[in-house]
Amino acid sequence: IQYILDSTYSSSPFFGNVLITKNNKVLFEKSYGYSDAPNKIALTNENSFQVASISKQFTATGIMILKNKGVLEYDSLVCKYISIFPYKNITVRHLLTHSSGLPNFWDDITHNLDATRSNGNKDVLEYLIQHQLPLQFEPGTKFQYADIGYDFLATIIENISGLSYQEFMYLNIFKPLKMKN
Repeated sequence: IQYILDSTYSSSPFFGNVLITKNNKVLFEKSYGYSDAPNKIALTNENSFQVASISKQFTATGIMILKNKGVLEYDSLVCKYISIFPYKNITVRHLLTHSSGLPNFWDDITHNLDATRSNGNKDVLEYLIQHQLPLQFEPGTKFQYADIGYDFLATIIENISGLSYQEFMYLNIFKPLKMKN
């Protein structure tokens, strides 16, 4: 494994940490690349990464937790949980399954947001309300991977639970499962 990874890194450098265990025994652990490439600071197993789309599985789990508690239905309209949501025919299920038809965040929205600060879910929602962008297609008729749908699922979690997304995830997923990193 080390030979393959080292060979791959020497011909096509990548940045990442590799950990392979079996029966709670570390078989292989090594960091490749830099945590700060311009300053040539080596990556270590103590560095953190943005998890980006990997967080979608946790968001979906949060929605399922709320469903199991009886406070949410998959086929309810999003505007039931986000009262100012501008698209009145999109359901929670549409967001979960990438079949909402919401505008493409990267092509239609992000370049219009204030790049001098961090834009949150509320900023994106306000942008959609203000600019009334059309849907790409009728909800439920197509699949189109959409990051933005999971932003709104996180907002639903916050609105229903009364907690921040981070607090909800910690209390309902990470703490019970003893997930510390």
